[in-house]
Amino acid sequence: MMGVMDNDIDKMRDVLKYAYLDIQYLLRMNGDLIDGDILLSNLENGISNGDLDCVAETLVEIQNILGPGEI
Repeated sequence: MMGVMDNDIDKMRDVLKYAYLDIQYLLRMNGDLIDGDILLSNLENGISNGDLDCVAETLVEIQNILGPGEI
């Protein structure tokens, strides 16, 4: 069962490493640098730790800042 979870985490990392730069750009363009940097740090930590709940919650917070349709 652990292999399936590890595979999911690897897929999540692959997708988010490319999306990360776009998210970073959008947050900076939004002018919310401090909160954006904190959220990106939380996103990186969640990915590194394999904490899917943290990643999901952080993406929701980012979406709330950017507005619907950006993520």
